[in-house]
Amino acid sequence: MTELTEEQLQALDMAVAVPPRVKDSATSKMAVLLKSADFEWIRGVLGDEADAIRLTDPRTQQAYALIPCERYERFKAFFEEDPFTLEEKKRVLRAAGLRAGWDDPAFRMYDDLPSKEPK
Repeated sequence: MTELTEEQLQALDMAVAVPPRVKDSATSKMAVLLKSADFEWIRGVLGDEADAIRLTDPRTQQAYALIPCERYERFKAFFEEDPFTLEEKKRVLRAAGLRAGWDDPAFRMYDDLPSKEPK
């Protein structure tokens, strides 16, 4: 197995909550380093995910799969939380308001108040 490059090791060290993005030295394209065990689990779940190049951290002997970003997008949700879009946030807030009774006719007067949002 080939070892991680110095740049890839630095990206691995800086990664906190998500798998690091690194440059694939063979293709110069961006890729994701995912622990081999996690990648094997994904391959088992999906059933049709092709294998990926494996690289080893020489310090820990931990093996990583080097996955092109385009392929990683397919199963990224297993390893990262996607932030809500503005529209998703609005839907969640509206649903919470409805559960809290904000659709009660007694609150209609608040709909007519001028907005205090900064301009």
